Amino acid sequence: MVSTPSLTGMIFTLVICFALPAAIVTYLHRRMRIPGRAVLIGTLVFITSQMLLRIPLLRYLSGQTWYQERMVGILFPIVVLAFSAGVFEEIGRYIGFRGGLGDNLRWKDGIAFGIGHGGIEAMLIVGSTYLNNLVMSLHINRGTFTEHIAPHLGAEAEATRQLLTTTSPHLFFLAGWERLAVMILHVGLSLLVLHAVQTQKIQFLGYAILAHTAINAPAVLGPVWGLNMEIIQLLLGAIAAWALVRIMRAQREMEHPENRGV
Repeated sequence: MVSTPSLTGMIFTLVICFALPAAIVTYLHRRMRIPGRAVLIGTLVFITSQMLLRIPLLRYLSGQTWYQERMVGILFPIVVLAFSAGVFEEIGRYIGFRGGLGDNLRWKDGIAFGIGHGGIEAMLIVGSTYLNNLVMSLHINRGTFTEHIAPHLGAEAEATRQLLTTTSPHLFFLAGWERLAVMILHVGLSLLVLHAVQTQKIQFLGYAILAHTAINAPAVLGPVWGLNMEIIQLLLGAIAAWALVRIMRAQREMEHPENRGV
């Protein structure tokens, strides 16, 4: 049986991945009139940069012997996994702001862009997985897993059952916590790239790529160094809290440049 706390953790993560981005967009549209176009472009930038370009490329490389041999180190995984995510996504943001929003380069455009970007990532990368987890868990508890789910999983059916029934419930909650933190960071990174476009200072795009790499690095190195997952997520939450403060301060700085640094 999949425990009630585990099911609750899955539902919590699903709410974070699907309901929260939709609720934030709806609220900010009514309160601040954030533009739907910016949300859409942020969404399309993630789908293009990650789902259509970077992830297929990584899947192809993972089948190459030379790639597999180099992934056992430290530097190469950081460059390939963490740095490549920064390069693809931040350059994608830059192109999205310059080519998709025209002169609509306000603070709230950056917020809308970041919510679209981070929201669709949460839905596609984590939300879809947890929706499957919840469905399979309900089948396990109803005793219909073998009949309805196992035939589709084949040899992986029993391993999947064991994973869902033995995983600590707090890890299901942790996935939602991670997505919440990452969505905040996507908004912050979007504003940093927007600043690069506004001021025509390309170095801020470089800062965004490096920041993205640094944020991803602990997750990449965690399995290699044996880092505790809870510690990694706590660190991510602390960075997100700092980013949230900077996001609020950025409103004053971007809408009233004369107050910058005050």
